Amino acid sequence: MFVSSVVLWCGCLLVYLCSPNQKIIKNSLQRKHAYPLALCAVVVSWLGFIQQYSGIIAALMVLTLMMVMWNVMVLLLGHIKTNLLSFIIGGSVVSAFITLLGSAT
Repeated sequence: MFVSSVVLWCGCLLVYLCSPNQKIIKNSLQRKHAYPLALCAVVVSWLGFIQQYSGIIAALMVLTLMMVMWNVMVLLLGHIKTNLLSFIIGGSVVSAFITLLGSAT
């Protein structure tokens, strides 16, 4: 579950970095490259969650986590100026902690 959370966080970050309003990197990423990678991250994350939960529950977890992660990114980066590496590491730790906190095992 830890790996699935980190992979999903990185996929959500890729989509965020495509936005012209993001302030982490100078130039936004191109959507034609980032969106397929983000979709692969979502599928890999879902496949990771499906090892512990049923397919529908895993899909709902991925959907819920994506909605939370995008909101956290926007709110956090609106108040804190950080570089890309520290944001990836911090976001990965927080998303994995939240996922592991809610799991039964």
